[in-house]
Amino acid sequence: MPSTPPRARILAQVRALPQADEVWEVSTGKAPTWIAPLDAPPYRPFLTLVVAAEGPILHSGITEAPASPAAVVADLVRVMHRPPPQAGPARRPTLVTGRDLALLAALAAPLTALGIHTLYRATLLATAQALAGLEEYLNERPPIPGLLTLPGITPALVAHLYDLAAQFYRAHPWAWLDDAAPFELRVGGDPAPRYAVVIGSMGETFGLAVYDSAADLRRALREGARPTPGPPRNQLALILDDPRLMTFGDLDAMDEHGWTPVNPQAYPAFIRTTARGDLGAPTAGDLFWIEAALAAVLVYVRRLGPGPRGRVPPADEAIPVTTLSGERVVQLRVPSLPAPPPGRPPRARGRRRRS
Repeated sequence: MPSTPPRARILAQVRALPQADEVWEVSTGKAPTWIAPLDAPPYRPFLTLVVAAEGPILHSGITEAPASPAAVVADLVRVMHRPPPQAGPARRPTLVTGRDLALLAALAAPLTALGIHTLYRATLLATAQALAGLEEYLNERPPIPGLLTLPGITPALVAHLYDLAAQFYRAHPWAWLDDAAPFELRVGGDPAPRYAVVIGSMGETFGLAVYDSAADLRRALREGARPTPGPPRNQLALILDDPRLMTFGDLDAMDEHGWTPVNPQAYPAFIRTTARGDLGAPTAGDLFWIEAALAAVLVYVRRLGPGPRGRVPPADEAIPVTTLSGERVVQLRVPSLPAPPPGRPPRARGRRRRS
């Protein structure tokens, strides 16, 4: 239910409250959870948070639409007037900070009337900690870090990765490639190759799965002959699917930077799975590697062009590619492994290919 503007009597009472030497952080944005109606696509509701910089969450409110500045003012006044039991006595903070300039500009006048200053801060540490705890509580698992939290990973690199992913999706290599033709890939001076297969040949989830060794690939192929629940194991992957596979940090970064997927069912998730099949974040090294490797695979599949499914002529070539860090050479070999014995994994099953 939307907040109603505070009444003059309450505002007068709040102005009379003692003022504590405290900083409160205020933020609005999409909540770190999904709502999945039976008759509509899943969506993320909006969350308003008020957090004491050195204390508890003072207010959290979830709404279907973004909270208006007037609603945020009402929430702040209500928290000052009647804070939650664990948050201490009624009081006014000295300072309210946020990272939304438009919201802070709208809050400045009503908060100044209450003797409270406002200040922009690019990073809200208490809010970030509160969001992480809330995400773990709502989703019953620890948060998976977003790509931009990894060391050395910049928005420019992530934008380039998403562009390569979009090109890969538009190339539709799963229409004629499958796990019968793995790529052996060495980027630059890699001491050992990695092995990649195109996924989605029967129209389920699309992308590229990368195994750290030939043994990992062979093990995955053997396990695929005896399908078990859960995602593929021991791999780095680009998965193009609905947005729920992406981390909330990556989805928020897409909104912030204006990055868009090819379509609503082709959001680009760069993930790593553990030996137990759990989803996790890739390493920074994974991302620099797959930037070059994905560019080389695109060169190869475009040059080869569509053909009979699984029938890929042998290749062994050095492919120069351009990355954000400069020119790199990727050594690509196909096929790199003998075909698996009878009983190798069936093609991916599930949804039909999305256009």
